[in-house]
Amino acid sequence: MSFRMRALGLILLYLTLPACGYHLRGSVEIPEGISAVHVKAPNRSLERAWKEELGIMGIPMAATAEEADAILSVDNETFDRRVLSVDADSGKVTEYELAYTVQFSMRRPDTSELLAPQTVTRIRSYTFNPDTVLGNEREQQLLHREMREDALRQILVRLSAAAAAAKRSN
Repeated sequence: MSFRMRALGLILLYLTLPACGYHLRGSVEIPEGISAVHVKAPNRSLERAWKEELGIMGIPMAATAEEADAILSVDNETFDRRVLSVDADSGKVTEYELAYTVQFSMRRPDTSELLAPQTVTRIRSYTFNPDTVLGNEREQQLLHREMREDALRQILVRLSAAAAAAKRSN
């Protein structure tokens, strides 16, 4: 097969993937009618973390709730860790499970509800090596960030589904 045929095949594949609903990881589309989102959280650090995640995903941010088309209220966020396995000989932990839970809701500035209060939970496990404590801490921080990103993607998917359902009913 010639180089041109392979290149043409790859180009066609690239152009047809979005048509079947496939998107690269991290690419998220917000529904029509929402051009900017404002984040509201119980404390500044949580608000800042969510604004950063939305910014990384390319979601436009509004400085105030009045300027936004949607207000994401992050009501509670928790990270939990539990022991999954222990070395039979030494009794030391060899694996942990991390659980991330976020409670949220989404509304318009006029207080009409886009998403009723809901909860998203993400769970990951990782191997713990007592000889590399700094590496374990870094891995745990990375997993926390990934779980928050996954939760945000899930929230945006739910928002898209709610917007599509509202569009069908109108």
